[in-house]
Amino acid sequence: MHRTPEALYTPQQVQQLFRQGKLEEAAALCAILLRQSPEDVRLHGLAGMIAARMGRMEEAVDHYRAALALQPDNASLHDHLGIVLGRQGALEEAVTHFRRALELDPGRAATCNNLGLAYKELGDAEQAEACYRKALEIAPDFAEAHNNLGVLQSGRGRLGEAEACFREALALQPDYLNARVNLAVSLQAQGRIDEADQCFRAALALQPGNGELHSKLLFNLNYDATIEAQTMFEAHREWDRRHGGEAMSASSFPNDRDPQRRLRIGYVSADFRKHSVAFFLEPLLAHHDREAVEVYCYSDVIREDEVTRRLRALVPHWRRTCGVDDAELALRIRRDAIDILVDLAGHTAGNRMAVFARRAAPVQISWLGYPNTTGLAAMDYRITDFIADSPGAEQWHSEQLLRLRGGFLCYQGETGHPGRGPAAVAEHVVFGSFNNLSKFSDQVLNLWAEILRRVPNARLLLKNRALEDPACRDRLIGRFFAHGVEAERLELVGWTATPEDHLHLYERVDIALDTAPYNGTTTTCEALWMGVPVITLCGERHASRVGASLLHRIGLDELVAADAAGYVSLAVDLAGDPMRRSELHTGLRRRMLSSPLCDGKAFAREMESAYRRVWGEWCGGRAED
Repeated sequence: MHRTPEALYTPQQVQQLFRQGKLEEAAALCAILLRQSPEDVRLHGLAGMIAARMGRMEEAVDHYRAALALQPDNASLHDHLGIVLGRQGALEEAVTHFRRALELDPGRAATCNNLGLAYKELGDAEQAEACYRKALEIAPDFAEAHNNLGVLQSGRGRLGEAEACFREALALQPDYLNARVNLAVSLQAQGRIDEADQCFRAALALQPGNGELHSKLLFNLNYDATIEAQTMFEAHREWDRRHGGEAMSASSFPNDRDPQRRLRIGYVSADFRKHSVAFFLEPLLAHHDREAVEVYCYSDVIREDEVTRRLRALVPHWRRTCGVDDAELALRIRRDAIDILVDLAGHTAGNRMAVFARRAAPVQISWLGYPNTTGLAAMDYRITDFIADSPGAEQWHSEQLLRLRGGFLCYQGETGHPGRGPAAVAEHVVFGSFNNLSKFSDQVLNLWAEILRRVPNARLLLKNRALEDPACRDRLIGRFFAHGVEAERLELVGWTATPEDHLHLYERVDIALDTAPYNGTTTTCEALWMGVPVITLCGERHASRVGASLLHRIGLDELVAADAAGYVSLAVDLAGDPMRRSELHTGLRRRMLSSPLCDGKAFAREMESAYRRVWGEWCGGRAED
């Protein structure tokens, strides 16, 4: 076979291969040229671009640094290095390079946009907004900057402005996938579930092979009060058929098949931070038996915080996986010889479903972050309990159900706040819900309206970041008005400056009303912890049974309604019983602390027992591939 002499290779050939998507060939050819010309700035820049596209972020950084050592005043190289550093989570250093690029060339709209992204991840919303607006001042038709400004404003609760930004981006670039997805997410946050569904489907039609996007569509289905169980299950199975690919056989892993040995447990999440998942995970990590299990955490957290640092201190092995593609992450997990890999995301944002679909460990388990089946054939088990998933729920799961006797959740409350005092004599009872607007179904608004009709002097306090937005407030007031509830009976609260301020609001609530058919989880635990009783309606699917599970763990089944009429009656009766409310206000935290819901040690033992049981099944060769 004829081979081209190395001396005849050119950078133009590398660029052509890169444009054709032949990345391995481009990388190999670029390496040959760099051996010939190790101080060629252009070649190092090309090598950095290729490595970044292949997900080899450390290699990309090395090449960009080498190029900048040769040409330190190259604005484009500073910009590209900043992008890669941002993907790695090195945000402060990324900012330094973006700012240097703008010092060298102030008219770079793309760099202003990139700097805005970095500031957003660092939590500096004002700087991020200024950067996006500067980018749009330079280039008014810059669709990506409109989109990113929308994402920023959405995170600040300014959903009307965010929606306008996304629609402007789509007007400029109708096939802009990210803008369409972000518009769908914004509609979901506003509680416009049907519109969000249509938008997600339109986006998926643009890119049918996008598993991450397909996950967003599935997550949105959980808010749909009308969807049938069979339809929901088939929608999740479709994800696996479309994106799952070939999975390794469970029996092909070389892990030592000793059922009694110390187990390597891996937890995968993008939510090892101030997030609901972390609040329920921390008690388990804190109480794991180090003699029985060796814990690995695979963290996709870009912006770490004090919760991240606290969790990291609890485990011996912490792997940062930002910027690592799914195939590489699966390989790393296999190299770590993980025995049981636990998914904490399901189809929520930042998930690694593609890693689990490939099968990265002999035993794979879904837990905590998602209120439904994953639909994956390679996901062996799902951790739940007998209330959250009643007998018969197995038919709607691709996983086997592992039901824990003590409940599938363990809560660790904030001890710095004393909670609700006894019920004071007041002219009106205050009901409350701090859930997302996406959970405010027509069904639950109708129930709340009926409660307010039957308790004439009562008020309803609703708190959610989306209520910062005037359009969201007006829309919600209009929905209540359609149910016969005047605006004067509503108190809508948006942003609170600190977690302490958020908890402090519970002191103004007498009775919390759970949402249906998608119950609260963190909000329910917070309310109970703060001494506020929660009324819940128990439905058919997992998402509508979590409230019942939580209340059962603390011995308050009396607050669980079996039907809509019962839900209304429970709320009305408790509103008329100030003595019972006072008992609950003063005793709820004690009740929680002495219950299985807050017993981290017992929860860890039961989880480890479940791990040991399924590990024994794999060792015995009974695990299904």
